[in-house]
Amino acid sequence: MKKLGFLKRRYLLNRKEMEIRFIRIAAVFLITAVSSAQQLGSGFADNVPDLTQPIKSGIYELNTTNYVNGDGSASWYHLFVMRHSNQSNNHQLQLSSSYTENDRLFFRKIANTQGAVWNELATRGTNNFIGNQSVSGNLGVGTLNPVTKLSVVGGISKLTETGVDGIFDNLIKYGYKSDLESGTSYTNRWHGIDATITAGTAEQNKLKFKLYSGGTGNLVPVDVMTLLGNGRVGIGTVNPDSKLTVAGNIHAQEVKVTARAGEVPDYVFANDYKLKSLEEVESYIKQNSHLPEIPSAKEIEKNGLMLAEMNLSLLKKMEEMTLYMIEMKKENLVMKEKQKQLENTVQELKKIVKQ
Repeated sequence: MKKLGFLKRRYLLNRKEMEIRFIRIAAVFLITAVSSAQQLGSGFADNVPDLTQPIKSGIYELNTTNYVNGDGSASWYHLFVMRHSNQSNNHQLQLSSSYTENDRLFFRKIANTQGAVWNELATRGTNNFIGNQSVSGNLGVGTLNPVTKLSVVGGISKLTETGVDGIFDNLIKYGYKSDLESGTSYTNRWHGIDATITAGTAEQNKLKFKLYSGGTGNLVPVDVMTLLGNGRVGIGTVNPDSKLTVAGNIHAQEVKVTARAGEVPDYVFANDYKLKSLEEVESYIKQNSHLPEIPSAKEIEKNGLMLAEMNLSLLKKMEEMTLYMIEMKKENLVMKEKQKQLENTVQELKKIVKQ
């Protein structure tokens, strides 16, 4: 009798130890699964057939078709199933990890005997995220040490409605997508600004700002401003030929133009300045149909108008004209004096005649 009691107690102790070991193994499995899910990476498992019927809670290792059909990446699976305690309630959550694929963890939810596709948690490998993703810290792509809210090491593909538009070293995009426009060609269109940096020579290395203004007629972005690697800036053009090239009108309250020393034509008033005679100017105009040192209409139409140069040239002509007027004023004074003398002479003659 004592021996039977001893064996019974020994049996209960062994059973208790087995239950404790089972709980420890399950806890270790869960801790490992959770820690593995926190590793960096991305991915989405292939679709596989659903379960024919819900299975009991527990840990499964062998690919037994009567119980489970796992992620399909290997011939041996580790599966952990959690379900409702009520056997008539078929809702359950399944976690699966393949034996041969490192650090891959899958899950799916079974509801009322209706299976679901396997989804891979963000562990390692190739993943596809569905829905909104929220990151409270810094996010790194191609780097383990992101220093800003989004740090990207490597190129970025610029996507369009028809596919990949190109691969660039850098891409900055600000704006929003709108589905207010009617028609499939205009649904969910991008509106905003697109800054693209392309590599190449000084003329090819460009920072282009594109504007999507919306509307059914605006199917492609419009280049509004371009910065070249050689320091040139283009507004309304992608090929600026000067430090600032504007294809269009400019509206400003004031424009300041600086001049180099010696360019301002105050030298016209110097004593040694050789002023052309009016006869010489007249001869030049008859021959060329424009003033000396002033470009012709054809030259301006072909090469454009240099504001600083033209303003200084016009100022020079005004100063020369001032000299002509001063000279004419002197000549007029001389003529008036001679006229006065002549009038006095006439008066004297009239007096003599009357006598």
